[in-house]
Amino acid sequence: MQSRYKRLVSIVGFALGITGAFFVGFKLYDYIDEVNFRTLGFLKVLYLSLLPFIYGISGILLAVSWRNILTFTGKSTDTYFAIKTYGISQIAKYIPGNIFHLASRQVIGAGYGIPHSALAKSAFFEILLLVVSGSLFLPLVLPFLFKSLSAYFVVFLFTIAVLSAYFLIGKFINNFLAKSLGLHVLFLCISGLVFFAVLVILLDDINTFSGGISYIIGVYVIAWLVGLVTPGAPAGVGIREIVLLFLLNSTVPESVLVLSIVCNRIVTISGDLIFYLLSSALPSKKN
Repeated sequence: MQSRYKRLVSIVGFALGITGAFFVGFKLYDYIDEVNFRTLGFLKVLYLSLLPFIYGISGILLAVSWRNILTFTGKSTDTYFAIKTYGISQIAKYIPGNIFHLASRQVIGAGYGIPHSALAKSAFFEILLLVVSGSLFLPLVLPFLFKSLSAYFVVFLFTIAVLSAYFLIGKFINNFLAKSLGLHVLFLCISGLVFFAVLVILLDDINTFSGGISYIIGVYVIAWLVGLVTPGAPAGVGIREIVLLFLLNSTVPESVLVLSIVCNRIVTISGDLIFYLLSSALPSKKN
């Protein structure tokens, strides 16, 4: 009876993952239809096509972070299992409702014997740490309000904020949560760098670009954060784009900015799909 239950919840979890992949296909079709890749040129398309692999592989950071959070809740798991489960379930974030990746992880984890309570706690702390991690990037967007602030100064503030959060969480709460925070910050930095790369690739004249790399990363992460905390927005679709347009309209030529936002969404969706496929191919083990 117990083995039958485990098979059932595993099937449900994987079904949610496949459903998420199905929605990703529709999203990709919609976004790709908006871009005429023939006008971009071969080299730009080639460079852009490499970015989904960078973004997709960076998803491993989130999976390892989730493993650390599970360890904090009292349930240690195998790294392969964490990557496989996270990658398969994460794709379900594209299903309207914005919670199905958490539900998928819950049922897959339960199918492998992880207590529901530990999985629920891990979901709560993961969301909490993601919000905290994203908030740490706020100093990087201060130049939007205070034009005179130098990039070096805001990067210094950002560094102090990250180190302080890491130290305080590690000292007063738990070292595993501190490590998770660090992995989340690293993932968000990579995400911001990917968006910056999209902008640079699409710019015909770099002199028309007036934003620094730290500002672009900060703006992207804050836009991602707003999308994360907005209820019912699958993977922040629509919300993230609006924030990016608002904060970068005076920094990047509007035509390039709109194209960059669309191409970046293609990159991130494709990257999530790559992570899903790689995770599905991994063997899962249980400690």
